[in-house]
Amino acid sequence: MIIILSVDSRFTKFMAEDENVIYELAEPIEVAIENRGEKLLQRRKLFISNIGNLYFYNEEKSSFFYSNAKTITKNIYYKIKDGYALCSLKHFIVFAEKKSIIAPNLFIGCTIKIPVNDMDFIQKNLSLGLFFEKDAIAENHEDISPESSANIILSGEHLVKEYGDYKDKFTALNDVTVKIETGDFVCIMGPSGSGKSTLINNLSTIDTPTSGAVKFKGKNLLSMGEKEMSNFRYKNLGFIFQDFNLVNTLTVKENIALPLILAAVPRKEIEERTSEIAETLNITEILKKYPSQCSGGQRQRVSCARALVTNPQIIVADEPTGNLDTKNSHEFLKMLQNLNEKNGTTILMVTHDNMIASYSKKLIFIRDGKVAEILEKDSSTQKEFFYKIVDVTSGESQNLLDIL
Repeated sequence: MIIILSVDSRFTKFMAEDENVIYELAEPIEVAIENRGEKLLQRRKLFISNIGNLYFYNEEKSSFFYSNAKTITKNIYYKIKDGYALCSLKHFIVFAEKKSIIAPNLFIGCTIKIPVNDMDFIQKNLSLGLFFEKDAIAENHEDISPESSANIILSGEHLVKEYGDYKDKFTALNDVTVKIETGDFVCIMGPSGSGKSTLINNLSTIDTPTSGAVKFKGKNLLSMGEKEMSNFRYKNLGFIFQDFNLVNTLTVKENIALPLILAAVPRKEIEERTSEIAETLNITEILKKYPSQCSGGQRQRVSCARALVTNPQIIVADEPTGNLDTKNSHEFLKMLQNLNEKNGTTILMVTHDNMIASYSKKLIFIRDGKVAEILEKDSSTQKEFFYKIVDVTSGESQNLLDIL
């Protein structure tokens, strides 16, 4: 039964001014509280507020802990079964009513069973997205045509990413849908704060959208658990970072081999793969050197080699030339272009540089959290594509001047 409550005196000091408890679960649930590797089981009542905060109340001790909507980094998914919405929370962060210096927060696990009609009521009375039916988004949004879906390796569908609570909410992505085809070389551009880095982080599963679906070959990645997600990243994604992220105490060869070592790949295979990728990227001569003994261009090639050594299907590069000079930047982009054209490696890259973007095959321009324009290179030369990109970015500059 649904119980609509006014602000309870137990929760008043923890609630925002306009916050109200909108739902109380009829029966207490069993909550596993993680403490130093052990799990303490307790029966607690669950209250849900209009801004998405969850309060777990212990009647015997008249105490509670709560989750703040700001700290919920992943959507809470539920499945419909026998007239109930079933939510399974694992390693879910909550805060104690009275925070101690030693343990400011806790992690819990529990299964929440809510009647379907009650879930509908909760959804209508929440001021933000909190609960999402598993794979419902995929069923409700069929933007990808059947004839083209076979070529789509990665897609983001109706992505929304919000930060803060309902009073100070900031929308970084606002209903963004993008499709990356196998063998694409896609560049994401946009002014500072436009949402381009947020988009690439959500597409590459570094971050999780507030709502929407991220799919790899048609499978919704957001339905995966942590272990399955980690395994997916290792097998399918290679990351190249602006600051290289190399381990200075390891040689170039050891840095390249690190993902394989962590995955317990046999030594012989590690040797073969490391040598092969080093030869492909022309860094064989520096394998015994340490990162500090290499130039910026060489370090970025090493970073690229480490990303490629696991044979990923997609390379994700966020401002990969940010720490390189002009000469090394263009040598590095030529290398990526060659990998894309000869090996068919799919590349997803963020940059703010028009010339760097001209090496790609497709440009996605983001403005104010939305896709403002998509440019295809098609049969254009790199120079012609560069001028098309300049037209888009100069138009953005004019928009800013008009505001001023």
